[in-house]
Amino acid sequence: MALEQFASALVRSLLDYLLARLRALLTPRDLADFLGLTPTVAMLEAAKAEVDAAVLEVQALEAAVDVGPSTFAQVRVAAGNLAAAIDHFRAAAVILGLPAEAPLGPIVENAFAAADPAGLRRQLALGLPPEITLGPTGAKALLTKNAVTIPGGVATIDKVSLGIELVINRADPAADPFRLTLALKGAKVALPGIPGLVKTIVGDDVTISADVDLALDTIRGLTARGGVGPVPIPGRLAAGVADLKDFGLSLVDQAGQEAIAVEALLRGALAEVMKLELRGLGVKIPLELGADGIPKIGSALLPKAPTGVAVAINAGPVTGGGSLKVVEFPGGTRYSGHLRLRLGPVDVKAFGVLTDISGGPVAFAVIISVEFVPAIELGLAFTLNGVGGILGLNVTVDGDALIAGLRTGIMDRLLFPPDPEKSAPDILRSMESVFPPRAGGFVIGPMVKLGWGQPVSFVTLRLAVVISVPDPTVRLLGRLRIALPEAAPIIDLNAEIYGEFSGRRILILCSLVNSRLAFATLSGDFGTLIRFGDDPTFALSAGGFHPAFTAIPPELAGLRRLVVDFSPPLGLQLRAEGYFAVTPNTLQLGGRVEVGYSVGVAGVHGYLELHALVVFDPFGFMTDIKAGVSVEALGQSLIGVDLSLHLEGPAPWVAEGRGKINLPWPLPDPSIHVGPIEWGDKDRTQPTPVDALGTAQTALSTPAAWSRVDPAAHGSGVRLREVPTSELVGETATLIEPDTALRGVQNALPLETNIVKMGAAPVAGEGRIVVGTPTIGPDLDGAPGSGVVFSPALEAFPMGQYVELTDDEALAAPAFTDCPAGVVVNPGNLAAALTPLEADLRYETVFPNEDFTFRPERVKLIGFDLWLALECIAVSRAGIQPPRYTTSKQVIGLVPLDSFDVVNPATLQSTGIATTSWVDARGLAVSGLAVVAAGLAR
Repeated sequence: MALEQFASALVRSLLDYLLARLRALLTPRDLADFLGLTPTVAMLEAAKAEVDAAVLEVQALEAAVDVGPSTFAQVRVAAGNLAAAIDHFRAAAVILGLPAEAPLGPIVENAFAAADPAGLRRQLALGLPPEITLGPTGAKALLTKNAVTIPGGVATIDKVSLGIELVINRADPAADPFRLTLALKGAKVALPGIPGLVKTIVGDDVTISADVDLALDTIRGLTARGGVGPVPIPGRLAAGVADLKDFGLSLVDQAGQEAIAVEALLRGALAEVMKLELRGLGVKIPLELGADGIPKIGSALLPKAPTGVAVAINAGPVTGGGSLKVVEFPGGTRYSGHLRLRLGPVDVKAFGVLTDISGGPVAFAVIISVEFVPAIELGLAFTLNGVGGILGLNVTVDGDALIAGLRTGIMDRLLFPPDPEKSAPDILRSMESVFPPRAGGFVIGPMVKLGWGQPVSFVTLRLAVVISVPDPTVRLLGRLRIALPEAAPIIDLNAEIYGEFSGRRILILCSLVNSRLAFATLSGDFGTLIRFGDDPTFALSAGGFHPAFTAIPPELAGLRRLVVDFSPPLGLQLRAEGYFAVTPNTLQLGGRVEVGYSVGVAGVHGYLELHALVVFDPFGFMTDIKAGVSVEALGQSLIGVDLSLHLEGPAPWVAEGRGKINLPWPLPDPSIHVGPIEWGDKDRTQPTPVDALGTAQTALSTPAAWSRVDPAAHGSGVRLREVPTSELVGETATLIEPDTALRGVQNALPLETNIVKMGAAPVAGEGRIVVGTPTIGPDLDGAPGSGVVFSPALEAFPMGQYVELTDDEALAAPAFTDCPAGVVVNPGNLAAALTPLEADLRYETVFPNEDFTFRPERVKLIGFDLWLALECIAVSRAGIQPPRYTTSKQVIGLVPLDSFDVVNPATLQSTGIATTSWVDARGLAVSGLAVVAAGLAR
């Protein structure tokens, strides 16, 4: 039950009481008798309309009370009915002979006193008479009680005051507030069941004294002494060794039931060696509703453990301090804290986050660092400034959180933070986001802080190598700073570094933060990506990519331009930005320089911009140059000139230019457009054609192209031992097991693909190379040999090297595409076709999961003994046996993207052309058609 609902329940008790009083005034005669008046029959008739109107308001109030006002919005409506009824009764009373200037206070007091002490009055034990004030805009009532004692003797209150105010402003009904006030004067609460740490500080007998002054209304909610927000309570603590800082009031959950929590911040000391500060210590008072719907305050006071602990240590050579914070959230509790100790020349820092999730394992992450002052000399001006480590259990590493925090200095917070006390909240928040809980996760990594320079390190590198499992990933976290001179640096470069190395990708990111070169500020991002797997690619960038380049890897999206901003306070502005990027088929570079000078409200500004894109295959480039200058006054351009030039080539050369003069409104802006102008030969000089078939045959003929497939990967139930080199005297061929697959691949060109070139050279003859059925036999020169089962072997190829791509296709196409590059020959009847290599058969008996004091004897069988042994055992007669100590394999079905349609891009209407290769589908498509995955076409 919310605090607002609790207060509404109190109001219902009041409204129910007032309704009982109004039900006795349903006729003019009843009203006259209540007021002690003797009206005439005409006066009774004249007052009937006002009384009837009042009765209608009473009925509406009765309906609201029957439903039960559960929110302040409903309380406002009920209060309006009550005020309207009072207004009508008062008008009727004047008609019946009551003087208009007669005060209603004594009459209401008599009505209040006439009731038996029940309902609200009995619940709150409030005395009589009430202090009642009536005015033209509403009514106020104040009920008080002196010397209140809560059962059990845990709390006493010198004076309790409950105020209820109904303000009816007919001019603005939406602003009508209901206001409930509660004042506790001289409240004293004894703390029962004090936890051990608190007991050590404040002792056994502790009493908290406080004055409470609260208000609750329909407009501002809960307030304290007129202030909105958290409710502070001035108070004092009766304990000899502890000091009071402040008190606060809040609403908390207690075993599914809401309770009022009175908490405080206490300070204490232990033997002058340790000082402690406890935040959030206090008591909880449960809130209840009785069976009659009347609100009750529970008599039991429950102790409330601290939500935060701070400690300061001063024990001779050991000094320092730390803090611990406890946060409860739905489903668990999080403990986070830090500690810093100085032991002579050693500075120890530790940060930790522990998360206790209901029904799950406890997860924690700890960062510990030790710094040496002075640093340890390593030679050649290098120093070891610190060491440390990162450890986490049931957590993982969120690489996205680390990448997102590069520009805000997350590495500076995690790795050897310079000011842990001041930045502890930010450090702990970063740890909570970087190391989220994950059942079964484990994180570990060493940290080191290195320096270079004498007598102080003007180059420092903070580095951590973090390993996370079960998804094995190695991450490199770093912070590099170059400061010359170190005390007041003129050159101050700070770089945040993130590296990720896994079986899926290699990613390195670097971001300049808070860097400057004399008066110039520096910023920008660097990135390198090598991705493996189904979507391989490579990209390197400093400052981002060309504006027209769309195939930006998501890992490198959003890189900032490299910027140098030199703007001294002399009216001169100078800013330069640039970028450089390399992808498998492009080289990109560009930048922009801005210069300006301002004097008062006038100024001159100019810029020069360059963007260049080079495509390797087919070779070509395009360059865009823009420049402009403008004269401004009062922030408005008076006159300006913009020029642009586009140049691409070399086959053919194309040039295009534009110019524009910017004039103030309403004058038109004259412009000129020249081009496009073409010159040169459109046919590029072709290099010598290459033989694709011969190239593939040569590549597959080399021994390096063929390799064995691990039998474990192939699925065999038998694994033979490796043959030592000493037993292969005279052998030049590669030995493979009889049940092992053989893989042959070449990386010169994609097979089973229509290619038109290899690099810059065109293909001579057939451009689609298909692998036939492999044959293996004893006579490779004559007999056809034995047929075997085979499947294609795939490799990643940059398709721009083998098919013609437009500039737009080169920018949008994937960097690499998986294509057939050879074959994988499955065992089939391969063993029967080859001459076996004779060798002695040896085996070892192994007992898994059993420990013997002796080693099973190695046995060598030859001749008749070998045949007899093999014929007499069941294992031999049964053939290959499944592994004895492994479970059955689980079959996982994969749906490959193995078919494509050629469609109209505007309607997705299929042309009826379907293939199993994106390359083939693209070759069949003509201008105006597009290639989509099968199933997307209509």
